[in-house]
Amino acid sequence: MGHAAARRLSRLDRPSDVITAIMADKLLRSEEFILALLTIVSNKLASSASVAYRTSFGVNATECRVILTLATHPGISAQRISEIIAFDKGLISRTVRSLKKQKYISVTPDENGGRRTRLTLTSSGLDLNDRIAKAALRREHLLLSGFTAAETRLMRALLQRMLGNMARVNAYKPEARKRRSIR
Repeated sequence: MGHAAARRLSRLDRPSDVITAIMADKLLRSEEFILALLTIVSNKLASSASVAYRTSFGVNATECRVILTLATHPGISAQRISEIIAFDKGLISRTVRSLKKQKYISVTPDENGGRRTRLTLTSSGLDLNDRIAKAALRREHLLLSGFTAAETRLMRALLQRMLGNMARVNAYKPEARKRRSIR
């Protein structure tokens, strides 16, 4: 904690004020707040991926994620893609329409009937997938340069554990702000 933060703490009266100030200080220093670090890394990766993939392949990062997902899960629905990659259903629906228009995927009715469809990569989609996968692996290699194999395994394991904790995080409901009554 910095000197300015320590001076602010010394002027606080209630324990709850101290806790709030400590948390605010930690949250403001994004280099110490894991959620902020994860968000920053994710945003920077997504932004640079979008530019790189649009420039190299003519598709955006979301279209790349859908193509990569269909390569490993052929014949799944758009809803299932949304679940796998944790993207908004509306975004996936728009992406599927775009990829179909570009002839990278084919859409067929699900044999069980209903409105659900099955998505598969076309031959040009499979070719694009190979090029995207090669670029994605190279980007990962560059991101992880300087990490040992053991550190990379540990990072993967820790991120998997974080994913496992998401149900608890999503179930957490912060205490609602108390409204002051006007008299």
